[in-house]
Amino acid sequence: IVAVVPSLFFDKEMGNILNYDEFLILVDIDGDKFYLSPIRKSKNIEDYQLRNCTLVLLDKNAESIKTLTHKTSTNEILLNANINILDKDSLTADIQLKLKGLVNPYFKLQSKKDKIKSNFSGLPSKSISDVDVKTISMEVAELKLRSELSNPFTIQENYFKYQLPKINGGVDSWHYNLLTAKRNSVLKIPFTINEKYEFKIKIPEGFKYVSGPQTIEISNSIGHLLMNIDVNESEIVIEKWIKIDKNTVKTTEYQDFKVIMDVWNNHNNNFVIFKD
Repeated sequence: IVAVVPSLFFDKEMGNILNYDEFLILVDIDGDKFYLSPIRKSKNIEDYQLRNCTLVLLDKNAESIKTLTHKTSTNEILLNANINILDKDSLTADIQLKLKGLVNPYFKLQSKKDKIKSNFSGLPSKSISDVDVKTISMEVAELKLRSELSNPFTIQENYFKYQLPKINGGVDSWHYNLLTAKRNSVLKIPFTINEKYEFKIKIPEGFKYVSGPQTIEISNSIGHLLMNIDVNESEIVIEKWIKIDKNTVKTTEYQDFKVIMDVWNNHNNNFVIFKD
């Protein structure tokens, strides 16, 4: 059993049990070490939640305090989709997906690869007809998926609104949708993340994308954000990328965090609208 202590509060000379975040069980399977919680169900490998923490081995026979080292990994979502709008009633999507670190549903995929279908928002699981697992390990999963979607649009008069697919478990899982204008204390981020989506959308004859090209790019003390839309007569290319580099946001960094999150949380960035 090990205790998880934020490194900021760890002191070998003076311990305080109130600083312990939680207790985990160290498991060794064929030489691979990872950590599991004894009190809560985890969809992922605990090891990737332990950045900026010190692990203290709880052993009554130890002569001195023993700390453990652990590997760290980038938490990453990379999704590339080629979307072909056939008409107002149907579209197809060929998706390449890479999930790394904490967002990798390793145990779920080990039991049944089709369970990845439930990890999307904006993409009904019943529309996914094929799942091809290219790579699966504790660290990373790489998959190819095929979706054939009927009635993909919300239609209002001559306007057609389509929701872009997104993976559950990324930045949106933090539920930092509404941030206050100011903050007087440190904000703890659940995990660092590199989350990137690229959509190539083929537009059929008669459809017109109602917005024009757009680029929003922000780099600051917390991370990076890019929203980019390129448009031509037959295709739209949309790139959405957010990278958060820190587990904690100091009060002096809060405005940097807020400006990135406000753009990412903008509801309009999750949809594309066409006119017939």
